[in-house]
Amino acid sequence: MTATREWNVTLGDQDPTSDPASERSMFADKRIVIGGGVLLVAVIALGLSLGGNSGSGDGVTTTTTAQNVQTTSSILGAATPTTAARADSSGSISTPPTTATPVSVNPLTGEGLDSVNTGQVIAVKIDNAPAAQGQIGMREAGMVFEVPVEGGLTRFTALFFDTVPVGVGPARSIRPVDGDLLAPFNPVIVTTGGRPWVVREVEATGAIVLTGDEYFEEILRQPPSNLLALAARANAGATGGPPGTEPFRFGDGFDGAPVSSINIPLSGVMDVTWTTGGDGWKRSQNGSVFQVADLFDSDPTDYSVDTVVVMMVAERSAGYQDTAGAVVPTFDVIGFGKVMVFNDGKVVEGEWRRGSQKDGWILISDTGEEILLPKGRVFVEIVPRYVDVTFN
Repeated sequence: MTATREWNVTLGDQDPTSDPASERSMFADKRIVIGGGVLLVAVIALGLSLGGNSGSGDGVTTTTTAQNVQTTSSILGAATPTTAARADSSGSISTPPTTATPVSVNPLTGEGLDSVNTGQVIAVKIDNAPAAQGQIGMREAGMVFEVPVEGGLTRFTALFFDTVPVGVGPARSIRPVDGDLLAPFNPVIVTTGGRPWVVREVEATGAIVLTGDEYFEEILRQPPSNLLALAARANAGATGGPPGTEPFRFGDGFDGAPVSSINIPLSGVMDVTWTTGGDGWKRSQNGSVFQVADLFDSDPTDYSVDTVVVMMVAERSAGYQDTAGAVVPTFDVIGFGKVMVFNDGKVVEGEWRRGSQKDGWILISDTGEEILLPKGRVFVEIVPRYVDVTFN
């Protein structure tokens, strides 16, 4: 039997909801409805601006009609995580072609790879509004950035290398800070779009920005948090190669002052806490344990990482407002500022330094020594300087 269903999807970003029901993850019931065909929103057609904001929509609506609606995705159900293109012992590969220099260390974690790799970093912009929580595929990221957006909310940028999940999301739009933030990674970025000038600025860094319908599947969540990025599909054609510079420097040994918890009150609607334990640093958000799902049809579980890096930065206006009149912020991630690095129940304080967009970050402790990140998964908090970050 053929079923037909229509989704009215508003392009752009919506007003943050205060409905308590929206804060519950829909993954508790595994209620995912994805079309047998590609049920997607065209995000760059005819020069359409996608809003580039989380405060409100752009007022442009499109209707997608789906046939053969089913409870599992034909794409996601048959797919498996992909591995970036590998080189043989001579340093050459045949598919896909690339002239990239092979690496033997994951540039996102500092950990050794099973074999040399010529893959490219895959970045996915992820929503963190209440309707998006129970995020998918984020646990596999070697590095994640969290950046505030208007409305007091935040968005994540999950970075993958070597192994890339089939689906990651819910996906959202890029922001003005992303050009400066992601340039050292030489990434392929999967995103629902952004203001045209923002997309151009990110592409000017050499990054590849993918917004086409073929890189998304629709899931049953409240728009605009209803698009899952097909990250593995983006990875299949990534031939740009690993970063040419070290975004962060890793090393062995980490000695700091003991600490058991971190509190980052980013806004009146976003309070982040990290607590240390046997599985690294566990994240909580607004008093509740933060959970992510590994697959589109799995239950979410607690999220933790090995290292948390808190970078204090200057905030300024991005030069435009969302349709609700809120100023869209951006952040200075080139220059210098205070940094706190947390690993294994310890903290080292110091300063981050970065000379230009093409450079990585150098971290210097208060005693004048370079802070090398311990090897493992890293979460980077981009925090405005006026926020009072505390730890015991």
